Amino acid sequence: MKQRIVLFWQGRNAREQKILLAWAMIMALILLYSAVISPLQTRITRLQHSIPALESQLFAMRAQPPQAMRPASANAHSGSDLRTSLFQLIGAQKRSIDLRSISAERVELRLPALPVDEALLLADNLRRDAQARIAMLAIQNDGKDNTVRLVLEMERNP
Repeated sequence: MKQRIVLFWQGRNAREQKILLAWAMIMALILLYSAVISPLQTRITRLQHSIPALESQLFAMRAQPPQAMRPASANAHSGSDLRTSLFQLIGAQKRSIDLRSISAERVELRLPALPVDEALLLADNLRRDAQARIAMLAIQNDGKDNTVRLVLEMERNP
């Protein structure tokens, strides 16, 4: 195969080689643009448009005090540590969420891939029901349209 290509190339005169080389470079640039650059620009534009909404939801979650709108289910957890409270809330919702205790009053949660709105609403509900605040929030793009993974740390003041 390599020999055939070398023979083909050597069978062309200098002008044809230059034309073929220019054509190959143009095709490589078109392929690079259509396969890499254009999809990245589209995704960046889509994410740039969703940033203000995500920021406003985050600020709204941080602005609410932990005791605001306590449901009846939160009263049962008020005497327990944060990890236990969150574990009970997650179990009641029948969700699969990774939970890691950093201290008695600070917990790391890793939510599965969910649509953006659903993930933020779930984080806000857990925060509110556990009477905690979100100390750290990391949003990881899952690579699929409009789905993200949230990594957050919640804390409760002793």
